[in-house]
Amino acid sequence: IGSPSFPEFLHNHKAELSEADCVILSDTASPSSDQIVITTALRGIIGLEVGLTGPKSDLHSGLHGGAVYNPIQALAELCSSLHDADNAVTVEGFYDGVEQPTRWEREELRKLPLTEDGYRRALGVDELHPAPGLDGLEAVRFAPTLEFNGIGGGYQGKGSKTVIPSKVFAKITCRLVPGQDPVDVHRKVAAAIHARAPKGVRVDIIEMQGNAAYYSARPTVRTPRPARIRSWPRRSARPTRPSAKPSASAPSTSAKAAACPSSATSVARPDSIP
Repeated sequence: IGSPSFPEFLHNHKAELSEADCVILSDTASPSSDQIVITTALRGIIGLEVGLTGPKSDLHSGLHGGAVYNPIQALAELCSSLHDADNAVTVEGFYDGVEQPTRWEREELRKLPLTEDGYRRALGVDELHPAPGLDGLEAVRFAPTLEFNGIGGGYQGKGSKTVIPSKVFAKITCRLVPGQDPVDVHRKVAAAIHARAPKGVRVDIIEMQGNAAYYSARPTVRTPRPARIRSWPRRSARPTRPSAKPSASAPSTSAKAAACPSSATSVARPDSIP
């Protein structure tokens, strides 16, 4: 729910806060227990809940199967159409304005103490599936995404029930990078869904949370030196931008920060998770 008291705190102390050079939060992650980073950027997000409605009520597939467009089939085809075989998003204009990672960012990422293979094994998957032009570690830091977070419809209990459902749904979120506008991306994704839905179903889209990417990292960021950072066993150097918030069992990929044994500080671009 966020912090109920935070807006009031900002209002009451806006004069003092307006004089600050920067604000540092502590709810992002570091690559390891002996290395600290400072995250200075966040991927943005938009969300949609897509509902498809077919017949006015659930139907018996033995009586009506083959005559109507099954909403589950329609939803599966619709979701599948939003990516190509290489995992690139196929929504027209989705990548318009996307800022590409810079050389210094990629150089910092290579210093991170995590390899693609190590990341893959930590996740427990046989292969990573990034979009073209980026490896798996770059994709979770530099690339926009379109992900399916939930899907449902039809009979969900034990055994079989030969039903053609009336209603189905999918929950979709898109992670955004610098150069993408949340309103514009939401409009394009919604338009693609409406255009690609079969004529035998009705589409309803509920807009969920949304905000733009926040990115302030530059190679000229000065190193902060509070006591906590000075006492850390090892520090990272220079700026970077991370992504996904790590799970408890996987190494952190949320810091696009590098692993440089110097007294400087790294920056990163993780996801902004609502």
